[in-house]
Amino acid sequence: MKCFLLIVLAATVAGCTTGTRPPPDGPSASAGAPITIGVLAGLTGQGAVDAAEIHLNVDLAIVQANAAGGIVGHPLQAAYADTHGDQALATRLARQLVEQDHAAVLIGGVLSAECLALEQAAASLEVVYLTASGCPAVALTAGRCSKYTFRILPAAPQLIAPLARYVTNVYGNRWAILYPDYAFGQAQARTYETALAASGASPPLEIAIPLGEQDPAPYVARIPIDGTIDGIINAENGADLTAVDLALRQSGNASHLPVVFSGGKEQFGGTYPDSVDGFLFSTVHVSNLPADMSADDRAYATAFAEQVTEQPQLAALLGGPTRAVSGALGYQTYATISALRQTMLATHFTSRSDTQRLIAALETFAAPAGADFPGGAIQMNRADHQGTATVYIARVAGQTVEILQSVPPGDVPPIGTCRV
Repeated sequence: MKCFLLIVLAATVAGCTTGTRPPPDGPSASAGAPITIGVLAGLTGQGAVDAAEIHLNVDLAIVQANAAGGIVGHPLQAAYADTHGDQALATRLARQLVEQDHAAVLIGGVLSAECLALEQAAASLEVVYLTASGCPAVALTAGRCSKYTFRILPAAPQLIAPLARYVTNVYGNRWAILYPDYAFGQAQARTYETALAASGASPPLEIAIPLGEQDPAPYVARIPIDGTIDGIINAENGADLTAVDLALRQSGNASHLPVVFSGGKEQFGGTYPDSVDGFLFSTVHVSNLPADMSADDRAYATAFAEQVTEQPQLAALLGGPTRAVSGALGYQTYATISALRQTMLATHFTSRSDTQRLIAALETFAAPAGADFPGGAIQMNRADHQGTATVYIARVAGQTVEILQSVPPGDVPPIGTCRV
C-alpha cells in the first residue's frame, strides 16, 4: 500500500523505490546531518497530476537548496509516501514518516479529505505540516485552523474573488455556472455565487451536471442565448472539465460569451485544446508567460524542464518530458519548499526540536517576487496560517497566456475568520 523514495542531493525516478534511510535513531543536530521532509502524495487516481507536480518540484527545490549549501550545512532530503488519495492511509503514513523515517516536517496531500486528516495528524505529532498542491478544503485554514498547519499560497475562494470582480466589471453582472453535482462541485458553485454577489452581480443561473456525465451537451443547452446571460463559469474539474469545455465550444456559446474555467495547462497534458482558446482564469502562476517574462521565471521554467527529463515516469503523467509544464499546481509546491527553506535558514532549523521557532518564522513570513518566488510576492496571515500571493487574471491565447490583471497579495481577501 505504500512506497518510499528517499532523496539526498538529487532526485531519481519516482515509484516504489527505496533509497538510503536516515540512521535508526533519527537525524541529529550534528554538522551535516540531513533534514528529512516527509512528502505525502498519491500517484494513482484522482490526484495523480498534482502528485506528479509535487514530486518533481520537491525534487527540483531540494537539488537547488543543497547546491546552495543546504540548511546551515545540513542537506535536505525527502522521504516519499504514496497515499493513493486515501485519508486513513495518509494518516498512518504521516505517523510512519515522523516516527520511523524521522521526518522533521510534513508536506503534501492532494484531496480535501486527506489534507484535513493530515492537519489533525500533524497536530497530534506536533510537527509542521504544509500543503503543497491541491488541498482545496476551505476548512483547512478557514474553519479549524491549526498551529501546525500552513497553506502558503491562496486557496480557491481567494483566487475566485479577484476573478469575479474582474469579469463582472468587464463583462456584466449576469452569469451562468456549470458545476459537478457532488460535494466539492457544490462547494465550488457556492464560492462563485458568494464572490459574484460581493462584486454586485445578480444571482447566477446554476446548472448542476452529474459527475462523470458522458454527454454534457443537454446541460450546456440550458444556457439562454437571448442575451440575458453575460458570461459562463465552468466550475468542472478533471475529465469533466474538458468535456464541458468542448460542449461549450460546439454549442456556440463560447464564441459569443466569455467563459471562465480552471486554466492550468498542466491539467491538459501540457497542451491547451483549441476548445479553450480565449477562456479566462485566475492563478498564482501561468504555464507560459509572454516574451517579456521575468528572468527569474524563465530560470524556473528552464530548471523544471530539465527536471522532467530526468524523471520520465513522473513526466508521463503531465504529457511527457517535452510537454510537461509546472503551471500553478507545480509552482505551489516549489514556492512552499522555498518558503520552508527560507524559514529554516532564518531559524537555523536542524530537527524537530526547532519546530516552535519554525512555526514562529512561518507565521510572519513574507517575500517579494524573485528567484525563490518567480510567480510573485507572498505574504502569510499569522491569524489563520493562510498565505496570500500575487494573483493573475489571465486569458488563454493559443498555447500561451495573456495576463489581463495582476492583483498584489494585499488585495487578495482573507479566507475566513479562523484564529490559530
